[in-house]
Amino acid sequence: MEPDDLQKLSAGERVRLTTTVGERLTAKVLFVDERRSELIVDVLSTSMPERYAEMGGLSPKEAYLIPFTYIAGVEPCENKT
Repeated sequence: MEPDDLQKLSAGERVRLTTTVGERLTAKVLFVDERRSELIVDVLSTSMPERYAEMGGLSPKEAYLIPFTYIAGVEPCENKT
């Protein structure tokens, strides 16, 4: 899956993202905004937890917005309920 395929993602899908700053994260897609070229996700795990420390750490109650331009790579991930 290439970054150009981001529009094809659907809500509920789990993916592994690599960002342009080298962060690797596993996320559950909540919404794909094709018009604004953004993903809204639940971040399930990350290689850079310090990035979220200022926001109180990762929380299942928080959703994160990720612009498509910030995503360098995307891989499918096993979907677990």
